[in-house]
Amino acid sequence: FFVINMPRGINVFLVLVLCSVVLCRFDDSPTKILIALKQNNIPHLQQLVLDEISNPMSGNYGKFLSVEDIASLIGASDNEINFVQNFLELNGASDIIVSGTRDYMWATVPFSLAIDFETKVPYELKEFVDFFVSLTNTNLKVEQSGNSFMDISSSDITPPLVFNNIVDGNTLDIWVVPHTREEIEVSSILFELRSDVDDIFSFEQTSINCMSCNRLENHPHRSSFDHRDFCNIVGEYQQVCYFNNIDVSSIIPETKLSQNIWNLSSKVQYTDSTWSVEGFSDKSMRLVGKEWDPNSQKGVYKLNTTQVATSSATQIVWGTGTYGYSTSDLQKFYSDFDIPSSVSDVVPIGDAGDSNGDNYVEATLDIQYLSAMAPGMDSACVNTNNATDTEGSTGFGNALLEFAVQVNEMNSPPNVISMSLGSLSWASCNLLCTQASLMGASTYSDCLNYVQGQFQVCMYSSEDLVARIDNEFMKMGSRGVSLFAATGDGGNHFSFGPFKPFGADSTLAKALNEISCNTTLPTYPAASPWVTGVGASQMQETNTGYSPIGCSTQTGATITGGAGFSWQFPMPSYQQSVVQAYLTANANTNFGNFNSSGRAYPDLTGIGNNIPIVVNSRKMVVAGTSCSTPEVAGVFSMINDQRLNNNLPALGFINTRLYQQAATNQNTMFVDITEGNSACGIGKCCDTGFTAGPGWDAFTGFGNILYSGLVEAFSN
Repeated sequence: FFVINMPRGINVFLVLVLCSVVLCRFDDSPTKILIALKQNNIPHLQQLVLDEISNPMSGNYGKFLSVEDIASLIGASDNEINFVQNFLELNGASDIIVSGTRDYMWATVPFSLAIDFETKVPYELKEFVDFFVSLTNTNLKVEQSGNSFMDISSSDITPPLVFNNIVDGNTLDIWVVPHTREEIEVSSILFELRSDVDDIFSFEQTSINCMSCNRLENHPHRSSFDHRDFCNIVGEYQQVCYFNNIDVSSIIPETKLSQNIWNLSSKVQYTDSTWSVEGFSDKSMRLVGKEWDPNSQKGVYKLNTTQVATSSATQIVWGTGTYGYSTSDLQKFYSDFDIPSSVSDVVPIGDAGDSNGDNYVEATLDIQYLSAMAPGMDSACVNTNNATDTEGSTGFGNALLEFAVQVNEMNSPPNVISMSLGSLSWASCNLLCTQASLMGASTYSDCLNYVQGQFQVCMYSSEDLVARIDNEFMKMGSRGVSLFAATGDGGNHFSFGPFKPFGADSTLAKALNEISCNTTLPTYPAASPWVTGVGASQMQETNTGYSPIGCSTQTGATITGGAGFSWQFPMPSYQQSVVQAYLTANANTNFGNFNSSGRAYPDLTGIGNNIPIVVNSRKMVVAGTSCSTPEVAGVFSMINDQRLNNNLPALGFINTRLYQQAATNQNTMFVDITEGNSACGIGKCCDTGFTAGPGWDAFTGFGNILYSGLVEAFSN
């Protein structure tokens, strides 16, 4: 560390740039690595899973493979493993372990050697090894600099940043981030978004409660898929003005509250009487909306609220970093929402979470809804790596690969896995930076450093890494595991929302937003052909009750359900007919730049807006595909429960049978969604998006699930 006598702003900028590209670790301590050995017969295993194990038309349906079966089919030979092991030992490796499937090895090496191996596979091993990944990064901290708001507080005309949470139907918590100068008044406005409605309601907060961010007890919760560390974004010591429990029903007539779609804006007056430019919240909202707790959702999905699992079926949620939950919060959730389950049915497995972290809220949401939708079932909240860089950076991709390998090592893997965490795929991030460099907005490497430095935006380091993760997902299907993945909360253009055009990277951010709006940028793992991609619906009140539409910020939801077509993986055979029918029916619609021959998602949807959870003993209402994903996963767990009780095997990879059955039974398995589109992310709408329509569509898949029809379709 060193000090340069330069103006403060330049000092800050230099530190942020250095920490975004340098791994700030100077020791050569032992580091755990995962070695991806070359796999054999992958096309044969793909054919086996698709055409036989997951296909009810086959005599091998439900005849899952063992660890030994996979090892004999795709694993390395004794000679190959011995050669790699000898090379590693000669280079100082220790604690060498060979996976049961014989396609991976673990070892401990000096940190510098791990970096060398990860950068380039040694020449001697190229015949036997695809790549190395480092796994022990607990002491490694990658600074998140891309959205730092300290860069935008140098100009008097800069607007404040505005955030809000809906506490309940008509009560708001509001956070306003002003300049670092002393403020005396904050003026906020709620306004109706639609052009045909002219409703504007202003209210002032003169009793200001402003403090440094690190003193805040509550932080804004923007999206269940996007748990950004608020103080990492704005700065630990940045002044934030916080107003809690603002009752908007005292400001807006009740008849208008529930009918309209609202947005919040704010401006700040300082002690010198200067008013800031108006700043806007980047999400729209419906107020006085119905909350969709587990029992309310079961009514929509046609699942009995008193039904309890009685078989040996198992289910888990998985995450990294601070991912974890509180037993007391889980107990309060069960009690508050009348869930016939016990906290003794749920166990934490692996690394400890951290209640101060972003992914902790994610885990809380995941385990509460997975266990509530399948009460009484043996469930687990799993964190396999709580290192800092797995929370929202490229360490996540490495951790996901190791987790998948570990699942395939198990003699009895869980029947259902729900995965809410994810980011733009490697192919999406590579496309963004290739285009940005061609536009002259940045070099490719600088762009990649920037996007991978944004929290949970680009969490994979290479195409090869994603391909190997996908092979592990395929292997899980052969083992009898059903994988469900959240599709994201940014429509088909964003991970969540646009890049923030502030500070030194503003030119690059603007270019990336332009590219994003012209292109479909799929997320991963939802874009995998071996997972069931779960999108989001929102429930709209009608004269006869509630009906689902596609979840979008355009229609008052907090998020827009993720949708897309993979740039890396071809369209699997099980979905080709319905996707082609959709594209043909919309041949005259401009969907922008997308890969029409790639794996399309979502496959189906669940309710993803106005979802109550309990965090730190307090109710919070959230939204996102990471709400709908554990909901849907839990419903399929109840189908597994019935199958196991009838001496049938677990479902395993469901997509083959799902699409077969939906061809003739869609109306009993799903509620078709025909309204909505994916054009908007959180805070920005683009000109193109995938539209909902009859049958399968690229925004809502087959639509909202119906347990009554699904259990009939999957019960024999």
